[in-house]
Amino acid sequence: MECTPSSLLTSSLYFRLVVLGLITFGLTSMVAIRNLVWQITAGSVVWPGWEAVHADFGRVDQVPRGIWAGRGNDGGFGVELRRWVSVACALAAFLVLGTTREAGERYRAFGRMILNLGGNGKQQDEGSGDLKR
Repeated sequence: MECTPSSLLTSSLYFRLVVLGLITFGLTSMVAIRNLVWQITAGSVVWPGWEAVHADFGRVDQVPRGIWAGRGNDGGFGVELRRWVSVACALAAFLVLGTTREAGERYRAFGRMILNLGGNGKQQDEGSGDLKR
């Protein structure tokens, strides 16, 4: 892969994408291994079949957290872990890709566009940052 100044994929972007991939891989692998170990230690359960799974399919029960968090030997940890790993991956993506100089330039350009849509009557000169009427 050739990274030239005119290409869209620069070496710094490539490095950030690799770091993001490794972070995501690490977080999701941790959850997968934890779930695999928990399932192995919990023992196997006989599959009830598709009829049992699809019986009363439209019914949605609301279960208070106190009940599902106390079930099993993990105490609801697996549910919370699956919930927050997605948030952690999203934050990692922002920190790796959204805090760069290029992203800041795009944020400023978007902000200028929103201000110009607001109809405040001021236009900003692209090169100098001076306001014109």
